[in-house]
Amino acid sequence: MPSIEVVIFKNDNLKNTSFGSFQTCKNIYTSLLERFDNIRMTVCNDESDLQKIVDRKPDLVVLTNKIMVNNYEHKIWLSSYFDAHHINYTGSANEALLYDVNKIASKKQVMSRGIQTARFFTASPGQYKSASELSIPFPLFIKPISSVIVTV
Repeated sequence: MPSIEVVIFKNDNLKNTSFGSFQTCKNIYTSLLERFDNIRMTVCNDESDLQKIVDRKPDLVVLTNKIMVNNYEHKIWLSSYFDAHHINYTGSANEALLYDVNKIASKKQVMSRGIQTARFFTASPGQYKSASELSIPFPLFIKPISSVIVTV
């Protein structure tokens, strides 16, 4: 029977969860538990918790986040971490996630393949004082460049 480990981060400062709130992640574990016998949930607080998962060598890790932040405020991309330890995981490889979390890089990648996308520009707070200064007309969608927001 394959072993499955659901990796959860109880860190409200990480705004990049793939599944939603901590409770939603626990609910996913509970749902999987109804179908699989060899499953466990690990709440990761630091790199030592990640290493314990690697030591157990599960057949599949269900990632509920893209990154974790270590004690030195360094981002650890979980897909790269488990790739380096030859452990299968759910979600995308780090190379694809870079497009997921950076809207400008994503738009440029799509355009480089000849796929039409909505016009866009980047702006800093306070950069434009009136609508006439904008490079494209209203209506506009305003989004942050990165979806990986870490507040430490």
